[in-house]
Amino acid sequence: MAVWTDINNGDSLLDVRTKLNQYNNDTANELTNLSSSVLTNSNNISSNSTNIQSVSDGLTQEVTDRQNADTLLQNSINTNTTDIQGIKDIQTNYYYKKVAGSSTTSNTYTQLNRLTVTTPPSGVYEYKFSMTWNYNSTTKSAYFRFSTDGGVTWNEVRKEAKDVTDNYPVFYAFPYVFTQTGTDDIDLIVEYRTETNGDVLNVSYIDIVAERKQ
Repeated sequence: MAVWTDINNGDSLLDVRTKLNQYNNDTANELTNLSSSVLTNSNNISSNSTNIQSVSDGLTQEVTDRQNADTLLQNSINTNTTDIQGIKDIQTNYYYKKVAGSSTTSNTYTQLNRLTVTTPPSGVYEYKFSMTWNYNSTTKSAYFRFSTDGGVTWNEVRKEAKDVTDNYPVFYAFPYVFTQTGTDDIDLIVEYRTETNGDVLNVSYIDIVAERKQ
């Protein structure tokens, strides 16, 4: 800090000039130092402003990243919710019909069981037939046939009994693509008959199942 030295009566001109020069030099040096300090502070302020802006940009980007992550998470939750609902919907599409204690002595086909489902949803179904039967002959065949279109077309199977007292289990399953066009129904039919009229074919039970898988 520049310090002024008082001029006293009787001081020589040289002393006065020396004091003035000393004060002027000190003042100039102080101004130079102040100018340098101001410049340094200005640079620091500029640097701090840059750092503050960088931090602000970083925070803004972090907020954006978290918002994007939240959006992705919400989309995933929505997708999983949809998938779970779809699984629940599929699990509810299970239809079946059970008949127990049937018998025939006719060699003409008669209906054993029929499953009709009115306007079910489209999808890939699994059709299943399950039964237990016995026949009073070991030299003749028990006949069964099934239809997936309400009796328009048929698939026939037959089997001979090895012992008239044996009960024979039967299980048959296959995929079926069902397309709903407005009024279509699932119509599954199973029929049975003896080989010779008068023989006895007993069915302890028969189940027909239609289950949508996808």
